[in-house]
Amino acid sequence: MSSSSSEEDLLQNPLPTSNRVTMGMGGMDPQHSTLRSILDTAKRNHQALISRMDEEKAVREKEIKENQMARRNLERQNAETLKSLKKIERQNAELKEALLDLREHLAFTSDNAPTPGPDSADQPKRHIRKSNRISQKAKNQLFPT
Repeated sequence: MSSSSSEEDLLQNPLPTSNRVTMGMGGMDPQHSTLRSILDTAKRNHQALISRMDEEKAVREKEIKENQMARRNLERQNAETLKSLKKIERQNAELKEALLDLREHLAFTSDNAPTPGPDSADQPKRHIRKSNRISQKAKNQLFPT
């Protein structure tokens, strides 16, 4: 029984073609040639896939490095901007303080100002005309025609 089952196995699953000797195509049978061709194609495809993966990896690594450099540049610019902002805030506080000092000084001097004499009778009109010219100039800059 065992011999008949092994014969049936051989009939259903013949020996690999590499064990057969055939003539014609340089000593290889057609099935062996087809398998060799499939194997060669698979090797080429595998190598092409590895090459493509290596290229994609190199591109990703380059993008990562570029992004890291851009991030460092942005962080540096951010630090410089914050430094400038603090400087501007400090100057703004100094200007506010100077403005308050100037207002106090003007309030003090206007309280202690002498009354205008006959020579200064036309000065308020001249001041108003100059103020009107400045206002007109500002309007022209804001709303050009």
